[in-house]
Amino acid sequence: MPPHSIPSAITVDEEQRRRQIRLWLQQLERQSRPLGASRQRSATARSSRRRLLLFFSAGTILVVLSMLQEFFF
Repeated sequence: MPPHSIPSAITVDEEQRRRQIRLWLQQLERQSRPLGASRQRSATARSSRRRLLLFFSAGTILVVLSMLQEFFF
């Protein structure tokens, strides 16, 4: 793979990951919206979405850092 295509490959991977996270979040939202859902349940769903997003963001950062380390060190 040519060196100039590495950042674009990372960007494409990042975009796919963001799309997947968005899909999961939409599914979580649909599941957490039964009729008569309480405010507590939606607060719980929000906090679990935040945790999920944090988890995948941290994973993405680790992947990018390890790739950068491989290529530059």
